[in-house]
Amino acid sequence: MPADRIEEQLQLLVQAVQGDGRTGAPGLLPRVADLQQAVQAMATEQRQWRDEQREWRERTERRLDVLERPKPIVVTERAVYISSAVIMAVLGALLILVLMLNGRFG
Repeated sequence: MPADRIEEQLQLLVQAVQGDGRTGAPGLLPRVADLQQAVQAMATEQRQWRDEQREWRERTERRLDVLERPKPIVVTERAVYISSAVIMAVLGALLILVLMLNGRFG
């Protein structure tokens, strides 16, 4: 192969790697740099999305924990008095019924 042909091929190879300044065609190195920037941007975006998802999941878990936590049963003093009075009335009625029917069936 003649020397001028080898030199021309090397020049074309260098032009393909570095780019053509006259025509504005990007070379291999600028394209690789662009791809690296794009991949870096996607990785950063993915990391941000993952962080946002983790924060959202943590907030949701906290809200679910609050909703699922057993709530204390609050019994007011008034409810205690009313239920005691009802129980006493029922027991009193049963006592009176037993005393009235005592000895009638036996």
